[in-house]
Amino acid sequence: MVPAGPSARSGDSKHLTEVRAHITVGGAGPHLIDASRDAALMVVGRRIRRSATGTHIGPVTQALLHHAAAPVAVVPHV
Repeated sequence: MVPAGPSARSGDSKHLTEVRAHITVGGAGPHLIDASRDAALMVVGRRIRRSATGTHIGPVTQALLHHAAAPVAVVPHV
């Protein structure tokens, strides 16, 4: 992974959160699973995919939910 820019900090002085950006080449699922090993929390978005059998999440979110080393928060698209 190659750093895409400087780390950013968010929040007040009691609750700082570090955000890191990286540029990678290849499939998103394996890279996010790898990145989860050093993360306190993984946050991913979800677009609604409707089919005849119901609403589904995408393959990257599915892979992360099943294989991530850190907790995963799935945020729906509004």
